[in-house]
Amino acid sequence: MIDTKKRIIATAISLYNEYGYGVITMRDIADKMQLDRRNVTYHYNKEELLAAIAEQMWAELEACRAQKRDFPSFENLDKEVTLYSDLQSSYAFIFMDLHVIRHPLIHEKFKDFTNTLIADSQQAVAFAINQGNMKPESVPGTYNTICTAVWTITMSRLQLNALRGIHRHDEVRKLIWSLIVPYFTDKGIAAFKSFFGEELYQNLGIPFDVRLNTVMF
Repeated sequence: MIDTKKRIIATAISLYNEYGYGVITMRDIADKMQLDRRNVTYHYNKEELLAAIAEQMWAELEACRAQKRDFPSFENLDKEVTLYSDLQSSYAFIFMDLHVIRHPLIHEKFKDFTNTLIADSQQAVAFAINQGNMKPESVPGTYNTICTAVWTITMSRLQLNALRGIHRHDEVRKLIWSLIVPYFTDKGIAAFKSFFGEELYQNLGIPFDVRLNTVMF
């Protein structure tokens, strides 16, 4: 029974990711598994199946978050961004469909998820300032706005990449660091290069062209 439930969940996620949650029926899932529909609905109706998928996703998220180091470093923030990007790839139908995100089974947990990511970003910035790796805020509100932007970019990765036709998995990571690195002190830049490498520092994006009417992608 347990193996059957796992197979149902895995099959549903695959179909939902490919075709969308609203399109796929329980019969579609049963047909994909080469089972009678009643063998699937014995375990789950569609609401129960979404709840089981959401529970699995949150459990994976918490298990990965539990492996983080205790202090709020940019190293941890970078790992979190990668974790969330991987999570979106695995459960794309949840992140791509506003109807699913707003579903009562998902919405409240997502609010907590959002607040946690923003708070983690704020703690990382505060830690960097106290360590002398990041400049004190010169324009009030800048750093809170950056922390919100980190969340926005992270949560919108699939949509951004789909709209722009980008398939590079490191695109979001570079977008986020390009927002933060300009506020580093010399000490912070040296620490960044030491940990992440000179190559990432030198390749956060395409150099800006100041010529008018020139657009770079």
